[in-house]
Amino acid sequence: SQFTVYKYTDTSAPTVSGTVGSIIALLDACLVNGYGSKLPPSPAWTKPFANAGNVGCWKQGAGAGLYLSINDNAPGAGGAKEARMTGYETLSAVATGTGPFPTAAQGVGGVAMMVIRKSNTADAVTRPWIIFADSYTFYAFIQTNDASAQYFSFSFGDIYAMKGSSDPWRCFLQAK
Repeated sequence: SQFTVYKYTDTSAPTVSGTVGSIIALLDACLVNGYGSKLPPSPAWTKPFANAGNVGCWKQGAGAGLYLSINDNAPGAGGAKEARMTGYETLSAVATGTGPFPTAAQGVGGVAMMVIRKSNTADAVTRPWIIFADSYTFYAFIQTNDASAQYFSFSFGDIYAMKGSSDPWRCFLQAK
């Protein structure tokens, strides 16, 4: 399917900044609710559990049907400049599930997660962003101002699998 392009210059687009919750608001708007004249992918991603403060989760609208959980409550040393994300095979609560990826051994500092960089400052200065999304996958890019014209990225969703839709492990998680 064709990706929908969402960007910070769209009418009624959400903002991303070094404040808690901005990534949760961004993904809710792009993947689930839409904003302005931008509709979410069809079928839209779902929210299996309501946001718990600044922690949210999403399930793919199509494909492998795996889950993404993001803690955007200034959870680490980077404070509100960063968020943490983890993929799961199943979820029983907004940030609790089985089959986490990465595993704790693969994650950062022994924690099953990857770091999303939002901004070089922990404040409300808005940052340019763009997301390409469909029902299976999204690719997000944020110009954090860590370096001139450099975008940090994070992504989640299905990759092309030689086994096709019978491959239950065709989902990836990426952050830089």
